[in-house]
Amino acid sequence: MAIIIGRIVAGDGMNHLTDKPLTATTADTANDLLYSCPDDQITRMQLVWKAVTAGEWMDAAHHLRNAAAEGDTTWHDRCDALADDYEKRA
Repeated sequence: MAIIIGRIVAGDGMNHLTDKPLTATTADTANDLLYSCPDDQITRMQLVWKAVTAGEWMDAAHHLRNAAAEGDTTWHDRCDALADDYEKRA
């Protein structure tokens, strides 16, 4: 488990800041995905977050696509959907 801002984070589909489940109807943000990501994706999601804060939408989408390609869970699907949104913003 990784500790981020004092919270235990697991790839369990939960937003650990609000303790609410992330569902298909929940609008995902880079923060939602960062706080719910698998341990092996933490660094990549930090890069996404930094790209978003800098307004580098294509860079953020690139990192999200790479994350989405590395698995087939709902978390990975949400990365792909958010990448689509970021590409539209670019």
